[in-house]
Amino acid sequence: MTMTSDPVTAPLYQAEPYDRLDPNGWDVLYLDQAIPVDPEAKAHMLNDLKSWSRIYLLNPIRWLSNLCLAVILVVKRILPFEFKHYGLMHRSAAWFLQTWVSPEACYLIVRHIGLGSNIINFLVDNGPDPAIPKSSLYPRTVADLAKNVFL
Repeated sequence: MTMTSDPVTAPLYQAEPYDRLDPNGWDVLYLDQAIPVDPEAKAHMLNDLKSWSRIYLLNPIRWLSNLCLAVILVVKRILPFEFKHYGLMHRSAAWFLQTWVSPEACYLIVRHIGLGSNIINFLVDNGPDPAIPKSSLYPRTVADLAKNVFL
């Protein structure tokens, strides 16, 4: 299946011909209607889960990132001052997403932030204190994530 660079105009998930003796698990997930999910988001999610990079690179990257996180936590604990630079963290995370992450996954991440804002606003509207400020995090692009979204 060919994907365009723009996830909004990308074709939806294409199911393979059904084989009753050996059904494709991804097709079953896509066709399952038990939990209502936007078909476009579901298609992007399954295309991203089937990607070669996730299949072959996820475990080595997971080990490397956990090792780096452990080193960073130990160094931060040893330093006599508090090391923080949140602006750099936000910009580098947005750069990483734009550079190394597929457009489908970026679409899902941006969508996830917006859905989280909807949940927070629902809780504020139905909570005991209506004076709590509502969330205004509704990014449209990955570049919008660099504006203090990750914290």
